[in-house]
Amino acid sequence: MFFMVHSSATACPPWFGDNGVTRTRDLAIALRHQGLHVLALELRGHGQTNRRYPNVFYTFGSVESQDLMRVSEWLEDRFPEVRRTGLIGFCWGGNLGILAAWFDGRQPGDPNITDSIAAHLAPISPRRHYTAGILAFSVLVRWEEAVDQTARPHDPWRDPVFHAFQQIIRDRSRMKQHPTMTHDLGKLIEYEYGRSEFTTAFPVMDAYRFIRLVPYRDRPCPPKLDRVRVPLLLVHAANDMFASPQGIADLLASNNNPNVAGLILRGGGHVGFFAYNRAYTYSLILNFFDPRRGPAACATSR
Repeated sequence: MFFMVHSSATACPPWFGDNGVTRTRDLAIALRHQGLHVLALELRGHGQTNRRYPNVFYTFGSVESQDLMRVSEWLEDRFPEVRRTGLIGFCWGGNLGILAAWFDGRQPGDPNITDSIAAHLAPISPRRHYTAGILAFSVLVRWEEAVDQTARPHDPWRDPVFHAFQQIIRDRSRMKQHPTMTHDLGKLIEYEYGRSEFTTAFPVMDAYRFIRLVPYRDRPCPPKLDRVRVPLLLVHAANDMFASPQGIADLLASNNNPNVAGLILRGGGHVGFFAYNRAYTYSLILNFFDPRRGPAACATSR
C-alpha cells in the first residue's frame, strides 16, 4: 500500500510480499516526482517487518485495518507538511484498502465485528482517515473461493496460476516455521492466527466475517460499503486470471454509496495495469488524488 502527502500516499504489499517489487519502486518514484510524499508500508509479517519481528504474525486484515488507521493519523499529525492522506493497494493490499475504508466509517455494534475481534481493537476514533481517497487494484472480492481451491494441489500445467499461488503459501509456511508446510490457504490462515495475539482459542470464522466483502455460500456478510465516507475506487481487469471481475459486479450491485465506484478495464490481467497501459494507469492515479479535480475535491464542493 502507498500513502500520499501534502498530499501523502501509502502502499501495501499483496498477500505475503514485500516492497522490493519493481512496481512499488516505480510508483513511489512517479508520485514523488509529482510533489507527493510517499510511504511504502510493509504490514505485520511482511518483508523487513517480518525480518525484524519474526514472532509477529499476519491476521489478514483483522488487526491490520486498525494499524492503517494509526498510520493515517500519524501522517496527518505532521500538518502542515501533510494535509491529506490517500491509500493505494494491489491484490490483497486492495482488499485491505476496502477494509480500511469500511473500518474508518464503521459504527458501534457493527455486525461484522464479533466480540472476539472487538476485544483486540481500540475504541472507534472520531477522526476521518484517508480523506484524499483509496484506490484498490485487482482485489480478491471472493477470496474464500481461493481458500477452497487451495485445499487440493493444482497441477502446474493444467492450472499454473493456482499452482504458483500454492507455492507462495508453501514458502510462507516454511519461512514462518508453521507445524506443517501446507499448500492450503485456509490452513495457513489458521496457523497465522493461532500464533498471533489471538491464539489458537480464537474462532477463525469470526476473522472471516471481519474480512469478508460479499456473502459466500451460507456465510453472511452485512454490508460494509454503506459505511465508506471517503472516495473509494476499485480498478479491475476483465481478463484478470486470478480474481474474476464478477466479484466486483457482485460487490457493487447492492451498493448505493456515492463515495464508492468501480472501473473494469478490458486488459491488465492481475495487477498488470502498468505493463498494459502505463500512461493511463499513472494518469488515473494522479487525477484521482488531484486536490482540485479528484473525487475528494468534488465531494467537498458538493
